[in-house]
Amino acid sequence: KMNNLFTLLFSLIPFFLFAYWSEVPTPTNEDLNKIEIVNGTAFCIGNNGILLKSSNLGDSWSFVSTSATSNITSIKFTNSTDGYFTTSSGKIYKTTNGGNTWSFKNVHEGGLNAIDFLNNTTGITGGDNGIFYKTLDGGSSWVSLGSKSIYAINDLTFINDTLVVA
Repeated sequence: KMNNLFTLLFSLIPFFLFAYWSEVPTPTNEDLNKIEIVNGTAFCIGNNGILLKSSNLGDSWSFVSTSATSNITSIKFTNSTDGYFTTSSGKIYKTTNGGNTWSFKNVHEGGLNAIDFLNNTTGITGGDNGIFYKTLDGGSSWVSLGSKSIYAINDLTFINDTLVVA
């Protein structure tokens, strides 16, 4: 046992010795929540409608203009052009041009906190009070699957075409 512990600690020392983190400035003081990277372009979402974009994998960031004013809670791209984000006010925003412009749909009265897509057409979102919505047409329409819990759905992911874990 002691030998295994020594081996584990010895193997971790190089990781900690050479780990290097540096703070990168952003053009906002808002809290930033999540990052999505697609084909070398990074998007970072935050509170009060903040959406940032980096074309150099995070070395520098610029604002992306959207009409979002509430917290952006999740972001997902299905390919280099099509992406989605959810807000704490129940909206789902969509881009079809790599994040340059965004349009939205009012989907839910409460917050939506998570979004994932199986492919370019099939997606799911979840939010406050255990609510779920699905799309089968790339986000053109969203159908309520009802509330499945009294708790907020904060994250979800497709495992395969018949299973989503939230």
